[in-house]
Amino acid sequence: SRFVKKWIKEFEIGDEFLINFHAGEAYEVNILINDKEIPLADKGMGSIQAMLLVIRLACVVFKAEKYSQKYTVIIEEPELNLHPALQSKLAELFHEVYNDYGIQLIVETHSEYLIRKTQLFVKEKEYEMKPNENPFTVVYFDTTGDKQWKMEYREDGKFANEFGTGFYDESAMLTLN
Repeated sequence: SRFVKKWIKEFEIGDEFLINFHAGEAYEVNILINDKEIPLADKGMGSIQAMLLVIRLACVVFKAEKYSQKYTVIIEEPELNLHPALQSKLAELFHEVYNDYGIQLIVETHSEYLIRKTQLFVKEKEYEMKPNENPFTVVYFDTTGDKQWKMEYREDGKFANEFGTGFYDESAMLTLN
């Protein structure tokens, strides 16, 4: 519950949550904002998706702690429908889940904001300096899917190699045009 409360505030969903069960067959999630109860369904797709992600991760965290087991979670495009500032918060969430609970994550994303936040973590926490271990790995798949390569973080958080065209360079190309 504490984990969920923290992250729903971080993702600007609300202050608190309530889950109401109906006849043992269905449930309703409501969000408290300034003591006002709002159905999660009325919050918008970004809030719904972020809430589902946080609750699912909280369930894995609970199991990992209860059973002292290691888990790997695969997450597909968690950034969908999230504001760019909140997309970067995903990196914070994933960093906490890995560092504090030892849960491995495989995240498929197209979010430049999420990736850039991992670069900031690498620089600030000196993950590429010995004896530290970098918890982040980025593998880039080109647009055809035929080639992929591991992006190598440098000590300053930047990548030593380049993404393929159409990823980091897309906004610069649009600005130039």
